[in-house]
Amino acid sequence: MDFSKLKKLEQLDARVRQIDDERVVTAIVKVKEANYHPRLLAVRKQIDSWLFTAEFKAQYLRDLESDPLVETISLAKALPSC
Repeated sequence: MDFSKLKKLEQLDARVRQIDDERVVTAIVKVKEANYHPRLLAVRKQIDSWLFTAEFKAQYLRDLESDPLVETISLAKALPSC
């Protein structure tokens, strides 16, 4: 998946601009309608009515990009190991 064409996706580190479509990613998702959850996502934790964390396959980013109720998507970053 090439992330460069996705406008709802927040800025990414250059190391993760492309990943396999089948890879499961974790993200913080902000929606425009309270308590809306796109069907492609597995919600992990609801933060408030418009913000939640979720897991989904990278290939679903294209569908989320075209969903008018999805405002932004911020992929989780792995913390550096000590």
